[in-house]
Amino acid sequence: MSEVADTSNAAGVIHAQTEKLMRKSREALDAIYLKRRPQDSLTIFVASYILLHNLEAIFKRERGLARRTRAPVRFCVSPWRQN
Repeated sequence: MSEVADTSNAAGVIHAQTEKLMRKSREALDAIYLKRRPQDSLTIFVASYILLHNLEAIFKRERGLARRTRAPVRFCVSPWRQN
């Protein structure tokens, strides 16, 4: 049980420290996307790829945590990769 508490506490600390950075990055990416310039298409593609990769890592971590604690899984399993 302490492993679950430590994980949630660490996640809270990381989220608190990166919240401003995530907001600033999202706003910058929104501005690039809304301009719809052809030369920004690679930037948008790479940023989208990175975000989807991070989402996949979060799903994998949460799925593993749910399995270890035998908690019910309340989110969609990623359609891109099956483990």
